[in-house]
Amino acid sequence: MSVSLKDKTTKEILAFSLVPFGTSTIYGIMGTALNLYFTDVLGLSLAMTSIILSATRIWDAVNDPLMGMIVDKTHTKMGKCRPYILWMTVPVVLATALLFAPVNFGQKGNFVYAIIAYLVYYTVYTALDIPYQGLAPLVFPNDKQRVKALSFSNIIGSLGSVLPSLLFFTIAGLWGRENQSTGYFSAALIFAVIGGIPMLFAAFGVKEKYIFLQKRKNI
Repeated sequence: MSVSLKDKTTKEILAFSLVPFGTSTIYGIMGTALNLYFTDVLGLSLAMTSIILSATRIWDAVNDPLMGMIVDKTHTKMGKCRPYILWMTVPVVLATALLFAPVNFGQKGNFVYAIIAYLVYYTVYTALDIPYQGLAPLVFPNDKQRVKALSFSNIIGSLGSVLPSLLFFTIAGLWGRENQSTGYFSAALIFAVIGGIPMLFAAFGVKEKYIFLQKRKNI
């Protein structure tokens, strides 16, 4: 192992921590506002909302291992996991915003839209989150540095989850004085962008080292 692999900079640890900040911010939107959006804005019944949530859980049980297999077979110049942070950030931002889109297709139409939009969101979110879960040992082969990076990322991630819970409905109220659906969409878009931008910085701020270790062993 070369010296460069041992000396992890604070800058790279910070960049790594921007991913959980982004994912926590975006996922926090769901926990804060999604159920209310389904019932109060789209006019869905509680039974419809329960069906949507059940459908996404079933799909998530299939989607997670499927994405894991895709990541295992990924081999690029950027590495195995890092490319997905770059590739999937914009789709996640867009899918989050579209999930809160101010649609008006009637209750049944809104129900169909919500199911499709939520499944799309879960698909692209998983395509970002699963690679992130495997990124730490590839970026930080050294155990002590990996623990430090994960500890710091947990702190930064918790900050991201707090933002939507504190400010989502305030922003939705300001932007949706005349139209509640517009307010929800605007707030979701703002927080999705707030979460997405740091993740793009993270994709360029870290580098997978394990692929270089493998090459050195094969020489």
